[in-house]
Amino acid sequence: MKIVYLVRHAEAISEDVGVEDFKRMLSPRGVQQAQIMSSRLRHKGIAPDLFIASPADRALETAHLFADQLEYPIHRILLHEAIYATQDSPLPAILRALPEIYQSVIIFGHDPTLTECASVLMHDADIELRPAGVVGISLD
Repeated sequence: MKIVYLVRHAEAISEDVGVEDFKRMLSPRGVQQAQIMSSRLRHKGIAPDLFIASPADRALETAHLFADQLEYPIHRILLHEAIYATQDSPLPAILRALPEIYQSVIIFGHDPTLTECASVLMHDADIELRPAGVVGISLD
């Protein structure tokens, strides 16, 4: 059985600061959110085999903070540009393409893509991922 953890990036700096969307970093509050949530995962013994992240700065920074807390080598984080897409979530296809050796995968991305993917994987469940929110889904 494969388990996938979907993580929405933590709170980013405001769009009003004049930085292009792809380059927006985490706010100080976002850094704290990611540290708290990743610490919770560590305390629950969650240690994913593979980290996959959107290359957008805020998602990658969130992934780095989780990697630090979960003792995952940052240089092994797989970047997948399609995760940044806002239409037609690529996540189900990405998950299907993963080799069987990966039994626990954590994906860092954006809303609404992550929420839509979670809803599909959970048979139309109504969920909302807040910044730094995590949902774990068992796949059969």
